[in-house]
Amino acid sequence: MREESYYQLLQVSPTADLEIITAAYRALIRRHHPDRNPSPSAEATTKRLNEAWEVLSDAASRAEYDRSIATGSPSDSPPPPRTPDPPTQETRPPRPKPPPPRASGPDPTGGGNLELIIFLIFMLVIIVSIPLLAWAST
Repeated sequence: MREESYYQLLQVSPTADLEIITAAYRALIRRHHPDRNPSPSAEATTKRLNEAWEVLSDAASRAEYDRSIATGSPSDSPPPPRTPDPPTQETRPPRPKPPPPRASGPDPTGGGNLELIIFLIFMLVIIVSIPLLAWAST
């Protein structure tokens, strides 16, 4: 049985840069992690993904891995063969969109607070002027 390369496992091209490899690894690990995937093969898949990430994320080990692929010689730790049963986790439904803002409610930018500010200034003027009026009448 032919063994799957780390590039095939992460579903990227051998010429892919680190950003693409990182994005592919994160997406696959999210999908196959045993905490989120009830499949019996989830743990083995996660281990293989982590092994591929360790090799391909480091420039020196990736270069050595690429040389071993080019020469056809087996590396020290070849990737294990792929398990036959794929993960069975269902995809999550999309998140619902938030409701549109109400036209009669307060303005989310803070414009609805104008009435409150005017009221507070009015009350401050009244509170300050009462003692002043009492003092002036004496």
